[in-house]
Amino acid sequence: PDLLRLVYFPVRARLEATRMALHYGGIAYEDVAPANYFGVGWRDGAKAGAPFGQLPLLIVDDTPPLAQSGAILRYVCSALVPSLKPVDPLLAARCDALFEASQELVAAPTNVNPIVNVFHGDEFEAKKADFFKLAPPKVANLAKSLESSGGPFFLGDTMYFCDLGIYHVLDNINTLNPNFLDEYPSLRPFMAAVAMKPGIAEYLANRPDAIDVGTTPKLKPKA
Repeated sequence: PDLLRLVYFPVRARLEATRMALHYGGIAYEDVAPANYFGVGWRDGAKAGAPFGQLPLLIVDDTPPLAQSGAILRYVCSALVPSLKPVDPLLAARCDALFEASQELVAAPTNVNPIVNVFHGDEFEAKKADFFKLAPPKVANLAKSLESSGGPFFLGDTMYFCDLGIYHVLDNINTLNPNFLDEYPSLRPFMAAVAMKPGIAEYLANRPDAIDVGTTPKLKPKA
């Protein structure tokens, strides 16, 4: 494709794994605000014009928008950064299973994304408390899967798209509680291994910072 456009809100949420994949592959893309893509605000008509009434979207050249963050990531890794998708069908299925396991941490009742990006005040405190009551078994299962692979990645020596999905959820969890992952010592070396990959290291160093989490959450561009 000649042009890739990502349409999403300014949040650290459902496009992070895709952004990491694109940077890892050296693939250029443009970020487009929903109002700029649709020509109207989200609640003024853009939501009605989006497939399934949701974001994010990927626009490949001038083709119809591709919705659903998992589908977007899989397309990018299949078509543009194939090293991130296992060639062997069974290994690819295991990769998919691990990615789907990570998505349980961005779905109710353990959706970390809006806790980092949206909620504030009493609602933030309540949602955060609920998350940390319910999330530990899911994180423990991820740690167990990692340890069984021998690491440093979830399927061994090679990084695949499942690792990017898992990295994102653990990173947002770390934003909420920097000490939480201390209970799962295998996960920090994994995160370091992902974060030092070419392209990804630069992306993580330069992406906007998530600030004022729990009060007035926003992304602040690097100075």
